[in-house]
Amino acid sequence: MESVTSARVPASSRQQAMDWSLVLASQGIDCAIDFSPELGWGLVVSAENAEPALDAIRRFHRENRRWPWRREIRPALTFDWGSVAWVLLMAAFMWLSTAHPIVRDRGMMDARAVSEGEWWRLFTATFLHGDLGHLAMNAALGAILLGLVMGSYGTGVGLLVASMAGVLGNVATWLAYADHYSLGASGVVTGCIGLIGMAGIAGHPERRWRNVAATLCAALMLFVLLGLNPESDTLAHFGGFVGGLLVGSCFLRARLPIQGARANLLAGFAYGLLASLAWMLALSQRMAG
Repeated sequence: MESVTSARVPASSRQQAMDWSLVLASQGIDCAIDFSPELGWGLVVSAENAEPALDAIRRFHRENRRWPWRREIRPALTFDWGSVAWVLLMAAFMWLSTAHPIVRDRGMMDARAVSEGEWWRLFTATFLHGDLGHLAMNAALGAILLGLVMGSYGTGVGLLVASMAGVLGNVATWLAYADHYSLGASGVVTGCIGLIGMAGIAGHPERRWRNVAATLCAALMLFVLLGLNPESDTLAHFGGFVGGLLVGSCFLRARLPIQGARANLLAGFAYGLLASLAWMLALSQRMAG
């Protein structure tokens, strides 16, 4: 009598199978994404891991049942309307920096000041914009791209990793120029392109080089279309794009449980704490001066 060595967990879509595979990986349960015309999408696990896998998936759904702002556009593509909150935050800082110019002066990217220890400018500069046109461009692109990043990585995690990519864009300009001033969330926006590219690679579990190359080329073409403008800070844009690729690669390679409610709450808290600390240091520095 032949023993059963594997079990199949059916999924309703490719996106659901991908999400579940990350959940199981975070619990140390090996699985493979499977598709057949007869059965559709699913996960294949060893027979001994069938019950632990189902239990982990049930816990995942209990944690995520109250996320109504996430919508699956099509299989393997989810949009998170939480990006609208980011747009409103950028608009609030535009109003604040216009009403109180000291906010812009103390928060904008200044390479010389960063070299003298004002590291927070690498982060605070991503909240500021030069004028309404600058804000409108980043808000329009950011609402879409960040929404896709949040859909792929989770609401809180997506916001945090996109911000990290924007910071890396400012790090690039700081390393390249001894005396440089800039502001804007463009590095965050182009970082989202890199993050989406890495999420696309994760969507091909077989990791064939053709799929990887095609995804990276598509991401690069999108960056060239949206991120290269002779009148803008091209190096910060490129640094953000590469930063998105690097940060996305680290998170996906680590196979962290990025879609869970706990991980996203912690990531959102970390983002709020970092923003509060950076702006507190920026404004208290002025008061001390």
